[in-house]
Amino acid sequence: MLSASDFVTFSPNPASTEVSVLSSTGIRQVQVFDITGRKVYDSGRDLQSPPSIVLPIAGWPNGTYTIHVDTPLGLAVKKLEKVE
Repeated sequence: MLSASDFVTFSPNPASTEVSVLSSTGIRQVQVFDITGRKVYDSGRDLQSPPSIVLPIAGWPNGTYTIHVDTPLGLAVKKLEKVE
């Protein structure tokens, strides 16, 4: 059975300045959490299901982040590596 994660991709990974998040089913909201669970980005819930969104990550510290992408099919969770 397919899940929301099967329809969500992002690139580049690892990334240094920005990340493009793509979903063939649309995006309702994107939230990003650092390794400690602190929310570092929230798009808000009013995205109207665009197929993609660009995350500006240049000012974030290097490390591992978890991207939560809310789609019409449910929540997709992916890992991102931020590097200089």
